[in-house]
Order: sequence, then structure tokens, then C-alpha cells
Amino acid sequence: MSRKLLVVFAVLVLVVVPMTVLAGNQGGRGDYNKDIQWSANIDVTLQAMAYANLALETYSVDVDIDVGAINGILPVYGLVEAVSKNDQFPEKNVTFNYEADNNATIADSSFEDFTGNLGVNVAAGNSNTQSNIATYAAGEADASLTRATIFSVQKAMENLTKNEGSANNATIAGSVLEGATGNVGMNVAAGNNNAQTNLTAIAVAPANVGMALAYVQQKSLNNATFNGPTYTFEPTRLESSFDVTGALSFGDGESPNFTLYQVDNFYLDTWTGATHPAGDPTGHIDMDSNIQGAVLNPYRDDQTGTGDLPIGGIAFEGRIPDAELNLTFTGYQDVLLPVLSVKTVNNATISANTLSNLTGNFGINVVAGNNNMQANAFAACYVPAVAGTPGGENGGNGGGGER
Repeated sequence: MSRKLLVVFAVLVLVVVPMTVLAGNQGGRGDYNKDIQWSANIDVTLQAMAYANLALETYSVDVDIDVGAINGILPVYGLVEAVSKNDQFPEKNVTFNYEADNNATIADSSFEDFTGNLGVNVAAGNSNTQSNIATYAAGEADASLTRATIFSVQKAMENLTKNEGSANNATIAGSVLEGATGNVGMNVAAGNNNAQTNLTAIAVAPANVGMALAYVQQKSLNNATFNGPTYTFEPTRLESSFDVTGALSFGDGESPNFTLYQVDNFYLDTWTGATHPAGDPTGHIDMDSNIQGAVLNPYRDDQTGTGDLPIGGIAFEGRIPDAELNLTFTGYQDVLLPVLSVKTVNNATISANTLSNLTGNFGINVVAGNNNMQANAFAACYVPAVAGTPGGENGGNGGGGER
């Protein structure tokens, strides 16, 4: 009775989601085509068959399974299941890197000729999430339900990152894992808010039904990243030189006249001797408004000069000619100019001969930068022959019976 209850519970787990089963009797065999569609907007917690807290989010999966039936009945006597589940949520992080170097490196020849199950995580930076998960399940009961299931949810949301002159370098050097054998998950990240995961689920059992399901969801929303260099300011002398040219032309000799007047009355001394002040004074020469042909200064007609005479004397008339102007100005100024100091770079590298001659299942993630998500999911279900199950076109020996 307990075995039957176990089978019923296993079947209920299968039909939690909407499922359509089409069965037909064809020579003692039935073709079961299960189209599974499951869409939900909330996290669901499911506890069943020795695994708990399996948080499922929105996804859609189509699974087509062809199995043999005995007289239209599919007997299931147990559940063998391997479940890998991982959630990574780098959210609401604020990161500011100023001339910071984030270097994540796996050196030369690391894990060379490795054999077995290996998980390697190397991270440099801020708020990075990494995981390697492997689950294995094996059963011996015939006619069991065998299932390998993987669920992975990665969200990088609402992160603010500012990099100034920062270097993010993620490197797997040469010959790493060369000649390795087995199940290997390796994550190398340099930067901020990166999510990396490797998931493996393998289930092995003699079964009527085998299922392998891998579900990976990645969301990158509302992230802001600013990458830029840094600068230093250096004093620099800037030289400048410019020319000024101009011309003054009145055309056809029509330039205006002008008159020059004395600004005061003058009396010039006269002396004997070859040079002044040698010799003796002999008298003076009048240069005032009383000389013959004197011209009064119209701009000083309200004033009197020496001897209370009106200001005047000699005057000159002239004409402004056409002219050209050519000037050159030269000089310099000391200023502070920005000079590039350090660039922001993101480099993700797998070197030569890395991962060469590998045998087995390998998930390798290498990332440099911000808000990157990487996932490798491997779900495998191996179903060897089940004793007593239908065989050949006539349905074999029929199996069945209570166990």
C-alpha cells in the first residue's frame, strides 16, 4: 500500500502543472505526449519527494515524451530525481570605483589533468555572485519515474555603477584544465554585480518515464553604468598671435581738410653764438596774435595769452590722406589643461590551449564588466532497460503487477 501511495504522490507532482495526456492502444503500446505549460508571476514553494523549497518563477517548458504502456496503463513504482536549484539576485547595489584594478585570474596549468567533480569560482570586484551546483540521483527500482531538474534564476536589477579609470580583467591562463576529465564548473568574474552559475543534474534509474528539464531565467533591468577615464591637470603655456589690418580711404581726393592752431602766445629768444646757450641774448621773436597775418585760435577765443592778448599766431592747414593699417599682436597665457590619466577597460580572456583535450561535462563562464549574467545548465536522465517492460511490437511480457 505504501508503494502505491508513493506512486500516487509522484504522479500528483507531475500533474501540478496543466498537462494533456493523449493515449491510444496500438498493439498493446500507448504513445503519451505530454505538453507542459506553466506560467506564474509569483514565487511558488514546492515540497515533494525529498526535495524542499524549490522556488519556481515564470517559465514555459515543452516536454515531449514517448513511453510504452501496458494495456493502456503506465505503471510507476517510484521516483528518482536529481534537482539543482540556484537563485542569484545582485540588486540595489551602488558601486564607485576610482582607479581600482579588479583582476581575477586562474594561473597557468591549474587543474591540469584533473579528474572528478570540480567547482571553481574566482571573483574580483564588488557584489558578484557565483555558484557551482551538481546533484546526482541513482535508483535501482524498476519502473520508476526518473527525472533530472534544474532551476536557475538570475536578476541584476537597479544597480548603479560608476567606474573611473578602473580595470576589470578576468583571465583563464594557458593550459588550465588541459586534459581534464569529469564534471567541471568554472566561473571567473571581474567587475561589479555579475551573476554566474553552473548547474548539473543527473538522474539514473531503470524507469518507464525519464525526464530532463533545465530552466534558466535571467533578468537585467534598470541598471545604470558609467565608464570613463580619469584626468590630471597640467600647467600649459598657450601662445597666441593674430594680425589686424585696416584701411582708411576717402576716394577721389575728397579727404577732409584740417587746421592746426597755436595753443598760446609765444616769444622766442635770440642769442649770439653758434650754439645755445652760448653767447648773449640779442632779443626775441613775437609769435602772438599781433604778428602780421596772425590767425586766432577759435577754440581759445574766450581766453587771453601772454600780455593779455588773444591767443593766436601762425596756423597750418592740412588734408587727411588715405591710409592702411597693419598690426600684429603676439603673447601667451598659462592655463591648466586636462590630460588623460587612466582609462576604464573590461577584458575577459581565455588563453590558448585552455580547456584543450577535455572529456566530460564542462561549464565555463568568464566575464569582465558590470551586470552580466552567465549560466550553464546540464540536465541528463539515463534510463536503462527495465525488466518486465514491453518489448518488440507485441508488447513484450507485459510487466505490471503490484510491487
